[in-house]
Amino acid sequence: MLHALAVLLLLTVVACAAPRAPSTRLPSAGVPAPRLARLARCVDIAHWFWGVSDSTSDHFSTYLRNGDLEFIHQLGFRCVRLSIDPNLIYHKATPGVPDSVMLGYVDSAVKRLLAHDLAVIIDLHNDPEKPLEQDLDYATGFVTFWQVLAHHYSGWNAAMIFLEVLNEPVFNYNPRQWLPIQRHLLRSPLVQCRRTAIGKASGRS
Repeated sequence: MLHALAVLLLLTVVACAAPRAPSTRLPSAGVPAPRLARLARCVDIAHWFWGVSDSTSDHFSTYLRNGDLEFIHQLGFRCVRLSIDPNLIYHKATPGVPDSVMLGYVDSAVKRLLAHDLAVIIDLHNDPEKPLEQDLDYATGFVTFWQVLAHHYSGWNAAMIFLEVLNEPVFNYNPRQWLPIQRHLLRSPLVQCRRTAIGKASGRS
């Protein structure tokens, strides 16, 4: 219990409003209401795959234990935003091939979260060094990588997996530079597949 309480200090509450009763009606955007209801009570989990100070196998495998995940569920949360440093699984030299070892750790984490009835937002966090703004090859490769990642999760539980394009894509010198990158991501056939829900982001200065 002490470990579980300590974990709560690492969780940033995204939304604490009580979820509405599930409905079979579709919102105007066409997203099933039960999927949206999942997002009504959601928490961020940082430092598992983002802001990592310990890159050992033990960290990625046991950062949160099953008791911690059960406690999160007992508190009434039904969704987790899993923050991920793109550079852990994306390499500019091989954009179409995510790092197999790290992707394996992420997959294991997602499976454990799903097993505890927690939907998962795959949240790729913008690199603070801003390579998307400063490195054209990195930005071009990121589009390819993101499409491969979307395809990877397209066969998973469609009601429980959400993909966020990119968290806070900050472009200090030319904010509009983000817009064509975003368009390429959102126009991908894989992204528009009904199995994938997108949390759309926008650039800012």
